[in-house]
Formats: sequence, structure tokens, C-alpha cells
Amino acid sequence: MPFRKISRCFCCVVLMISPNLGSAASEDGVFTASIDSRGKVLAKSSEWISAVKVNPRSGYYSTYKIAFETGVFKKAPAFCAVSVTDVDTFDDIFYAHAKLAGTPTSSSVQVVTHLVGSLEKDYDSSKSFMLMCIQ
Repeated sequence: MPFRKISRCFCCVVLMISPNLGSAASEDGVFTASIDSRGKVLAKSSEWISAVKVNPRSGYYSTYKIAFETGVFKKAPAFCAVSVTDVDTFDDIFYAHAKLAGTPTSSSVQVVTHLVGSLEKDYDSSKSFMLMCIQ
């Protein structure tokens, strides 16, 4: 009997919290986006990205300059994180990296993608990624 009471309480708590866990709206101060290897924004939580400029360097790395919509961040984001989403090959899964290139500003953030340890000389260093910034 005590287990049933605990499990019911747990379910109620999860149901009350879960709508906020999945929310990535700008009202929360959390901004998310999925960006493909060519710089196209595939999905975003709100209108917070105005442009993405890609600068690929074959066999080395690719840089992405993500410009924010004017007024979205009054000061630099408190936190940003990026993660590669390409899973086409085992090399992508195990060796593809994405990282922030410097400190985000109130107008933009830079991301660098690359493939660590590739034996190919002219591999495509451009990778799709997910970006999250918190106000």
C-alpha cells in the first residue's frame, strides 16, 4: 500500500513539472536551435536567430557565426552549449566535435565544428549541431 501512495505522488509531481521541462520558449530565457551543416536553421524555439554565416575549411574545421535577432539578448547570454547531431557514419558519432569559439556576445555566438583524427586530407568538416543559449 505505501508504494502505491508514493508512486501516485511521484506521478503527480512529474505531471506538474513536465510541461516546463520541455519548454524552450523565449519567456523562459532558454533559446534552442537545430542548425544543419550548411548553416540552415532547421528548427528554433522562437525567433532568436537572424542569420548563420558558415566558413568551411576543408580538412580542418568549419566556423559558424550565429547572429541573434536585435533585442533578444540585452547582455551576453549567461550560458551557451553546442552539440553535434550528425550520425551518418561512425566517424561522425565518435569523432565529430562542436564547440563554442570564444565568449558569446549580445549580438552573436560562434561555433566551430571538426572531425578529430580523420585520415582523409580533404574531409568535410561541416557538421549539423544543436545550440542552446540561456539569458
